[in-house]
Amino acid sequence: MICHKCQKEAGPRDNYCRFCGAGLGNNKVAPWYNNILLIILLSVFFPVTAIPLIWRNTEFSPKTKKISIAACIIYMILLISIIAYIFFFHIGKHYLRIYGEL
Repeated sequence: MICHKCQKEAGPRDNYCRFCGAGLGNNKVAPWYNNILLIILLSVFFPVTAIPLIWRNTEFSPKTKKISIAACIIYMILLISIIAYIFFFHIGKHYLRIYGEL
């Protein structure tokens, strides 16, 4: 491939000219929502926000999307259950002790 800016020969797999740094037009930028690390981090900390990113990801097969979304939903239900348990059984006990039974 020949660089359109400096007219020097570039390699067939080069995305940028090694002489002048100009883009050669064959670099494909993946969308930001295809970032696997971002999806994993969001799945762990904010599973609700990870579901649309999993669904839009072009690298996942339909089966992988369905399994990942099901795992996020199950994990979200588990998190909500743990938070409800902590609130009602641990914090509720202290609330009743402080304010007395109503």
